[in-house]
Amino acid sequence: MVDFFDEYRKRWVYKCTVCNEEITTFRDCGKTTNCRCGSAAQLTGVIEPKHIECTGDCNINVHTFKPYFDVTLGKVVESKHEITEFCKRNDMIYAGDKELTQQCAQNKRENELRQDKAFTEKLTRDLMRL
Repeated sequence: MVDFFDEYRKRWVYKCTVCNEEITTFRDCGKTTNCRCGSAAQLTGVIEPKHIECTGDCNINVHTFKPYFDVTLGKVVESKHEITEFCKRNDMIYAGDKELTQQCAQNKRENELRQDKAFTEKLTRDLMRL
């Protein structure tokens, strides 16, 4: 399925030197990137995106956010606004999906340690009382 907004995004085209497969990415991977066959694909060109032009007084906002399932949120994210709101509610700073996931994992570990410590202290108090 071809996404309509892909033609309005910058694309980097790589070609594998071994299997001649052409790889198109939507981010700069440097001079080379990994191919499925295990070899390195070389950068062959950059395709500039289409531009939207309008005449007169018009305000056009085009967002190319692709919805995806976020494991941390536990639901499909439809916009960056949802991520921003989640971060505000949980007193977090959004620095990319990987760092958000790492921060949530760290918070979970800290909560588990806090609960273990509270359990141990309560158990110690109960045993000392007996």
